[in-house]
Amino acid sequence: MSQKSVNGSYWQTPPGARNQIILIPSSLEERIPDDHPVHLLDEILSGLTWTAWGNTYNRKLGQPPIHPRVLCSVLLFAMIRRIRSSRSIEDEIAHSVDFMWLVSGRTIDHSTISAFRREHKKELKDIHRQMLRAAINMGVAKLSELCIDGTRVRGNASRHQTWTADRVEKLLKELDGQIETAMAELETNDSLDELFDDGTSPDKLPPALAELTTRRTKMNEVLEQLQEMDGKRKADGIDALMADSAFATGINISAMEERGIEFMSLLSEVKCENNLALRADPGVPVAAEDVKRLPINPQSKRFDKWAFAYDVEADQFHCPAGRSCLGPARRLVKRQAGPVLHVIYFGDACEGCDPAPQCRKNPESERGRKVTRDEHEEARERHREHMNKQESIDRYKQRQHFGEMPFAVVKVCFDMRRFLLRGLAGVQAEWQWCCTGFNLKKLINPIAALRAEQRKPEKNEI
Repeated sequence: MSQKSVNGSYWQTPPGARNQIILIPSSLEERIPDDHPVHLLDEILSGLTWTAWGNTYNRKLGQPPIHPRVLCSVLLFAMIRRIRSSRSIEDEIAHSVDFMWLVSGRTIDHSTISAFRREHKKELKDIHRQMLRAAINMGVAKLSELCIDGTRVRGNASRHQTWTADRVEKLLKELDGQIETAMAELETNDSLDELFDDGTSPDKLPPALAELTTRRTKMNEVLEQLQEMDGKRKADGIDALMADSAFATGINISAMEERGIEFMSLLSEVKCENNLALRADPGVPVAAEDVKRLPINPQSKRFDKWAFAYDVEADQFHCPAGRSCLGPARRLVKRQAGPVLHVIYFGDACEGCDPAPQCRKNPESERGRKVTRDEHEEARERHREHMNKQESIDRYKQRQHFGEMPFAVVKVCFDMRRFLLRGLAGVQAEWQWCCTGFNLKKLINPIAALRAEQRKPEKNEI
């Protein structure tokens, strides 16, 4: 049984009353340990050059501003601490010791933080580049290889109001039709001008037509911006590119070959070790006991394309029964990246074939089996041979870590699941802050490990 305290109460009494005046002898520096992440963050950012950022300030008007390094440090540290709202950051600056230390006791309101995050996207790129150079000097990163992946981050906007180049082009065609209709109406009404003169100056367009013309001009500007962005995305500048199987399309493989970029990505196709369809003489049928081991398409549950052997010289396929698929028909198939030429081969001797139930949905159909081969098949074959090399297999294993790990960090550690800012410029700025925060976090970890190693006492000191 617990004993009561001397004053007759079981519960602990506070050391002093809330309204009692106290003196805090310790400083903010003493409240923050040396190995605290905020120390390392401030050390890294203090070593960067802020001249370009400082040149954006007007030094002749207003009160002395807060140095951009302080505001940048606050936003990046908040990102690492999983705090994204500017109002929440303002609250942390007022109540959290680590934020108080970072701003040296300043009071910064949320509107200042929000405006700073929006307006300095260009200057942040310079800081981003400096951090990349620091990472390369430390051996943490290199820019010879690029690993890509994709993830979904929700936008703070309606998906029905998102502009794309295709949508803008369609709207321009509609506007052209509306302008032509308006012009036709003007020509029809020319003969009535004398009877119905409304006093409108003849050197001005009617309001309806003027509005259509203005809209078309704005849409052309938007289209030019979108096309310029598309062009920048296609720019070269890397030696090797690693991506998941969704990117291993024929168009991408051929494009990487043309640009001289090593492309590493697994082909999305049915895998079959020791494929018996690739026999020395494709005209000889596959043994009955080996038919079950041929590649099966997971969707149709029947022979996959890889159960057919292609004869390059004769330009024809041979089925597992040794029969040929002749009569190639050529057809252009529209894809998002452009039209692709498909060559279609039809089996003309499928009647009475024993493995027909495993080959066609309706074995009794007069129409034979169809096999397709497109214009990028040779590029796929070269890509397949390259990916089957042991060196490529070992290098590609690193892609999952470098390509997917950043998204796990920004979503789980940074809570980056939805953008707070609206508009393309706002989203780009917010994502750039997120990427800079991720790189900063990657720099903090090796520096912290190095400091911990230096603090270890040597054996002769123990």
